[in-house]
Amino acid sequence: MRTFIAVDIPEPLRQRVMDQVERLRRAAPTARWVAPDALHLTLAFLGEVADAQVPAISALVGEVAARHAPFELHCRGTGTFGPLERPRVLWMALTGDNASLHRLHADLEGRLRTLGFSPEFEVFEPHITLARARNPRGDADLEKCAALAPDADFGAWPVGAVGLFVSQNGPDGMRYTALARHPLKL
Repeated sequence: MRTFIAVDIPEPLRQRVMDQVERLRRAAPTARWVAPDALHLTLAFLGEVADAQVPAISALVGEVAARHAPFELHCRGTGTFGPLERPRVLWMALTGDNASLHRLHADLEGRLRTLGFSPEFEVFEPHITLARARNPRGDADLEKCAALAPDADFGAWPVGAVGLFVSQNGPDGMRYTALARHPLKL
């Protein structure tokens, strides 16, 4: 199964984000927009894992989560990944206690290495994906969207748990299901 470790976005924040997305969607009508229930902050993408590995991964995530205190993040602004002329991803920026977020991420990555997982990217760039280009060469309209909301304030939320998720491709796009959620240290 295709798995990843992430932080959920709470419902009130999802609704504020989707209100902004509706406004931005008109500027990039051909992009693939993320569904409200698919909004999340990915901490580690694991890829395909065997069912037998899930308990060990979940236990590891629980151990790491228990070592970190809850913290607050704020979604403010937008940006893109890919060439400026034809970016491939439109995302929301994160501010707030990014130091705690980076410590949590580094701890997770370090522990995941003990199970044979290596980081997907050299540098962790925390973000929440809003849309992806359908064309693999990118979509100039995504840059227009980012320019429409460079300082948009989507709101803050307390990060209190980390989850292990499975992603499944369905007729309406990707579906993400939590296999386990582990609270941060109380």
